[in-house]
Amino acid sequence: MTIDLLQIMLSGAVVLALIYASARLYEKYGVNLTEKPRGEIKIVDSIYLGKHGRLFLVEAEGQISLIAADNNTLSEIWTRDISSSRQLAGTEKCLPTEQVQKEY
Repeated sequence: MTIDLLQIMLSGAVVLALIYASARLYEKYGVNLTEKPRGEIKIVDSIYLGKHGRLFLVEAEGQISLIAADNNTLSEIWTRDISSSRQLAGTEKCLPTEQVQKEY
């Protein structure tokens, strides 16, 4: 009876050691899940709309699209062509306060 308990405890320790070793190896050599893919499609921004919805601003092939997503559907709200020389809205540099007041 004592030998069976000792064998179970040793087997459990070996299993825990194997789990720990595989976790350490995966941490060191595994795929980085937080790394963003470097493809042609980029999610520029997203916003949470509630329990089941999100809005995505997606850039692909010289176009930018606003897409709504819920649990079951994807809906394209609008798509615009963008050129490489034009900046996305909100990315332009802001003027200092003094300059803005002088211009008006």
